[in-house]
Amino acid sequence: MLVYNELNIQCLMACFVPFLMQQNLMMTIDCLTFNKNLPYFHNFVRLVGTHQAYYFILCNTLLMCFFLVFDSLLISFANLLVGLVYVPFIMYLINRFMEEKKETLHKSYVATSMFIATCVALAVYF
Repeated sequence: MLVYNELNIQCLMACFVPFLMQQNLMMTIDCLTFNKNLPYFHNFVRLVGTHQAYYFILCNTLLMCFFLVFDSLLISFANLLVGLVYVPFIMYLINRFMEEKKETLHKSYVATSMFIATCVALAVYF
């Protein structure tokens, strides 16, 4: 029974961090594609609002850091490197979302850079 519980918690730790990264990526894309004037286009950002979505991205990142610390203690210390790269990028991204207008964000490569950062972080994590 103890071996099953240990395996179960390791699987939870291994799967939860990539899930949060993917959730952050999807909320970022939703924030960029959100348009209040389209009544047929429903997404998470339309439900909660853009500033709350930014808050959820930050909360997901903090929760991911919490799990990364436990993951580095249980499995390997190299998994903590993901947090050292991913967290500053998320902070930069949220700052950019708050400072720039939506039109200039559409012309920049924010979604592409977020996708690349998520893929790199997942590659380093696994």
